[in-house]
Amino acid sequence: MKREVAAKNTYLGKRAIVVGAGLAGLSAARVLSDYCDEVMILDCDNLPDAAIPRPGVPQGKHPHFLLGGGLKALENLFPGLGNELMRVGAEPIDPGLDILIEVPGRDVWPKIQFNWSTYSMSRPLIERTVRRQVERMGNIKVRGGCRVLNIVSESKVDAATGIQCQMVDGGLETLKSDLIVDASGNGSLTLEFLKSIGRRPPEETIIGINIRYASALFGRSHICDDYKIVLSVPRWTRTVPWRPYLSGRK
Repeated sequence: MKREVAAKNTYLGKRAIVVGAGLAGLSAARVLSDYCDEVMILDCDNLPDAAIPRPGVPQGKHPHFLLGGGLKALENLFPGLGNELMRVGAEPIDPGLDILIEVPGRDVWPKIQFNWSTYSMSRPLIERTVRRQVERMGNIKVRGGCRVLNIVSESKVDAATGIQCQMVDGGLETLKSDLIVDASGNGSLTLEFLKSIGRRPPEETIIGINIRYASALFGRSHICDDYKIVLSVPRWTRTVPWRPYLSGRK
C-alpha cells in the first residue's frame, strides 16, 4: 500500500481502474498506485509472457526507439528502466553517432556527439519490460483477456462508478471503481459514457498527418562507420517531405 505517500498528497480512493495495458495505461497505473489502495489494469488481449506482438497494439511489428524525453519520463516512473531494457536485449543508441541520415543530393549528415543516449527495440519488448515493472508493485493488478464493454454509473449518479467487462469465458462482470482512466487508445468508452448521461462531448481538434509507412525484413548489408540505424530518404515531395526507411543491426 502507498498510504504514506497518499497521506502527504491526495488520496483518491480504494480502487482505480485503467482500461488498456499499453504504455499509456501502464504509466497511468504507476502514478495512480501512489494515490489509491488498489489499481487494476484491464486489457482485452491475453498478455503474452514473451515479447511478441499482440492484436490490440497498433504498429506493434514496427521497429521503435524511445525519444530522449520519453525515456526520461519512463525512468522517472520506473527507476533503472534503461538498464533493464538493455539487459533484455534493447540496443543503446546515441542519435548523433549511431544514426546515418541519407538524403539524395545532400551531404551525409555528420556524426555529432549528443551526450545523451536512448534505446532501440521492438514495441513488444518495451511494453513487456514496463509491464513487469508494474507487476512487481504490490497494489497493482494486471488482467488480460478482459474486454471492457462500457463505463457505468449508479442510478441517479452522473459520474462514473465502475465498468462492465466480458471475461474470457463470455461471462459479464461489473467492477466498481473510485476512478477510471480510459487508456484504450480511441477514447470511445469515454465518449459513449458522456453521451449516456447527457453530457456534451469534449471539444475535438483534428490534425491531419499525410504520412504512411510499412516495415519489411531485408538481407543484412554492410553499413559504413559502424552506424546502427540508417534513415534513407528516397525522394523529396511537398506533401511528404521525407519517407524514412529504417534498418537496424547489432
